[in-house]
Amino acid sequence: PYVAIVSAAALWGSGFYLTRLGLSDSGALGFVALRMGAAALCLMLLAGKSLQHITKHEVLGGCLVALTALIGYGGTAIALETEPSARVAFLSATYVLIVPAIQLLMYGEKPSPQLILGAFFA
Repeated sequence: PYVAIVSAAALWGSGFYLTRLGLSDSGALGFVALRMGAAALCLMLLAGKSLQHITKHEVLGGCLVALTALIGYGGTAIALETEPSARVAFLSATYVLIVPAIQLLMYGEKPSPQLILGAFFA
């Protein structure tokens, strides 16, 4: 599991640098659209026939997640047009602090002491 999480972190972190490189040939939102379009196509190919039975509720939930992703990735790409990738990556990682607050406010679930401690050190 440690190799998996370190690998995921390395890929996530390299994405900021690679996005900055991609922005040298494209606008921020155009780049995000191409990136997400390619991801959607790959997922459609992988999901195959399971998409035939998708419900309206799942489509609406997917649209909400997609809108959230657009705001996040779009904002990140816009920031990467002018800011160093390391700074953008660092500021983007503040979501670690926001998740426990959302958990409490939206679901009424008190974060565990370990989660609070982790957010504090983050």
